[in-house]
Amino acid sequence: MERGRPFEGRLTNNIIEFTQMGPEAGVSMFVLKGSMDGSPATFSSFASLGLDIKSKQTYFVVSIDPEVPSHFEMYNKILDLELPERVADLNVLDIETLADNFRKRFGAKKMPFIVLSFGKNDKNGDESVVLSVIAGISPKAALSAIKESVRMRKSTFN
Repeated sequence: MERGRPFEGRLTNNIIEFTQMGPEAGVSMFVLKGSMDGSPATFSSFASLGLDIKSKQTYFVVSIDPEVPSHFEMYNKILDLELPERVADLNVLDIETLADNFRKRFGAKKMPFIVLSFGKNDKNGDESVVLSVIAGISPKAALSAIKESVRMRKSTFN
């Protein structure tokens, strides 16, 4: 079962560090929105899932840019996201044993295992959204998990 977790600066730093890892660390990145030409982008809002090793609970953390009026705006952006066909067509498999090993490894470091990053292309200002996820979890399953966490979070406010 998912539970909320208070904002902690250390977690935000770990989220950013996670997004800078690559395949050699077991992290894949998928561009959901924005340029595919390698143009730099600046990311300022994040939604992530991590594993608390002690409680074995999954936690959901949102860190938003001060310019975003509310968490609800970001939640709605997340719920409106769809996997682009080019990402869905990659046919990345869910391999639970592999994912579980990576969840534990990253959880021990207090790092997330899924991150959605929101930002803007540095050249043209277009919105950029990147999904970073550990090996063993498909982009479809990762986006679904983040959306489910958002739905649960929104339901606590109703």
